[in-house]
Amino acid sequence: MDTGWSRPISTRRRTLRLPDLFSLQGLRNLGPTLRAWREGWRKRLGELRDRDRPLPAGRMAPLGYVVLGHGVRLDRPVQAYQRWIEKIPGDFHSAVLNDTVPPPEPDPYCLAQLKHYHGLLPLAQEARKPVFALKPADGAFGGHAQAARRAYEDFRGLAMAILNASRASAAT
Repeated sequence: MDTGWSRPISTRRRTLRLPDLFSLQGLRNLGPTLRAWREGWRKRLGELRDRDRPLPAGRMAPLGYVVLGHGVRLDRPVQAYQRWIEKIPGDFHSAVLNDTVPPPEPDPYCLAQLKHYHGLLPLAQEARKPVFALKPADGAFGGHAQAARRAYEDFRGLAMAILNASRASAAT
């Protein structure tokens, strides 16, 4: 299910949905669907336990969300985006986690807030590389080179957050 600009990341046992400000409605639709899928799989597992083939547990545990494409000024999202960003935690907690308690601040399910690397995208497409791997030979000079280094740190932080959330989820 595509919900606008958000992108899914799937692993063998877990699904992580990455909403952005354009996908709040999609997030509200996605949560009940995920709960129905989990319940449907639990029911099927009970019905198919007698089979000779082992079936995966199918435990779908949302690890969190990433806010994509927000505008940044002085290391903070611009006010117009901030209003949308503030709605994501509540919608994620109510729609995906089925939680009626307001989320804490900062929301532990917010894995990262990644900016939109406008100037780096065409360079990355042409070089067939991720934005964080761009070098001067790919056309990333000056400010673009600095942005590529920041992108590397941003994506490294996201990878670590996903790894930590995955480990914590597996431990429960």
